[in-house]
Amino acid sequence: TQAIRNIQHYQCCPEPYYDIVFTFIIRRRVLYYAFNLVLPCILITVLTLTGFTLPPDAGEKMSLRE
Repeated sequence: TQAIRNIQHYQCCPEPYYDIVFTFIIRRRVLYYAFNLVLPCILITVLTLTGFTLPPDAGEKMSLRE
C-alpha cells in the first residue's frame, strides 16, 4: 500500500487543502479459480462423456447400486 499526500494552495483561501491518494496492489489467486471452478467443470464433463460409452440397454446409468 502506498499513500501520497498532496497539498493544494488556492488564491481565494489562505489555508491549504490536503489530498491523500492511496494505491492498493491486488493480486489474483490463480490456483483458487483452478481448483474451485475449472477442475469441477472438467470432472463433470468427463463424467458426462463417459455416460455415452455405456450401451443404451444398460440400466445402470441412473443408479450406483451394486
